[in-house]
Amino acid sequence: MIFDVILLVVLWGATVVRLPTLLRDRRQRAMWACLCAGTLAETFTFAPVARAIGRPLLADLLGVVSTFLLLRFLAVIAGRGIPGWQWALTAATLIAMVTLDVAAGGTPDPKVAMTQDYCIRWEGTIVPPRTGQYTFAAGGDDGVRLWIDGKQVVDDWGIHQYRERTSSPIQLEAGTSMPVKLEFFQAGGGSKCTLKWIPPATGEIDPDKLFQRAAVDGTTILFLQRPDTWLDEIAKHTGVKSEGVFTIGMDWLGGQFFARKHPLLDGLPVDCAMNWSYQRVVRRGVTRLGMRLEGEELVAGAYESWPMSLGTAIGVINCGKGKVIVSSLDICGALDDTDSTAEVARKMLCNYIRFASQQTSQQTRN
Repeated sequence: MIFDVILLVVLWGATVVRLPTLLRDRRQRAMWACLCAGTLAETFTFAPVARAIGRPLLADLLGVVSTFLLLRFLAVIAGRGIPGWQWALTAATLIAMVTLDVAAGGTPDPKVAMTQDYCIRWEGTIVPPRTGQYTFAAGGDDGVRLWIDGKQVVDDWGIHQYRERTSSPIQLEAGTSMPVKLEFFQAGGGSKCTLKWIPPATGEIDPDKLFQRAAVDGTTILFLQRPDTWLDEIAKHTGVKSEGVFTIGMDWLGGQFFARKHPLLDGLPVDCAMNWSYQRVVRRGVTRLGMRLEGEELVAGAYESWPMSLGTAIGVINCGKGKVIVSSLDICGALDDTDSTAEVARKMLCNYIRFASQQTSQQTRN
């Protein structure tokens, strides 16, 4: 916004300062007309002005005029008329600007001719079909916020590419109506908003029995999806310290994963950053999580440089005779992906199963 204001001040200043040049010659007049048309086009695409007039069709037309006048200015300098290819270029510019203007975003309603700088609020209710822990996920390009029963559970109010944020598990009672409020804003570019939820499992898992089996029988437990919902139970039953999860930014903001040599990563690059070979499971450009654990065996780590956070992406935790493997990488989400980049997820899952079976066999022999 500040840059836009500065640019407009500079453009209008130059337009006004060059007014006296209109009395000189054709070249000066053509140059001033080009500058003026460009300044007007930039003015009508300025967010507050665009909001006031809706879709900036006038800016499209002024952009075409500016293009034509620029070509005219070049023709005057060259001492020629405007050739046919310049007329064709002007027509192509008109078609491109008018037809491509809406493609980047979406209108909030067919009756509202805006594709950027708007905000929407949806309000309603949900009636849970059964009692249990529900998890909600709100995604947006750009910002999104979600409230359940008056309590804010997702807050991702910023300008960014599409990404999803999930709530902590929420206890809901069957048949009890709960108010829901979802807010979304679109600044510019792509536009998307989603709301999803995960109902409680039909058969509730008893954490005490699950971890007791690992501790007594030597079973290895794999937590490969939504590890944040299990960290408290893992800490309770294994003795590791957990301080939850943190969000890892994109690579260009300093967010990165790194891998150490370990059987869980057999056949994959290790002792390095998790770059191209791991691109599908580290989810470049979307929501990524690191876990704040203390007392685990670190297999893959994660760090965020602003604000500085260092944590675990894959960890192995002792649980009596057994083991617990916890991962924040997107392995499950890539298993049925037909793209070749998803092969790493299937390779890692095979390594996990092989490691778990070896641990179980070892405990059986002992």
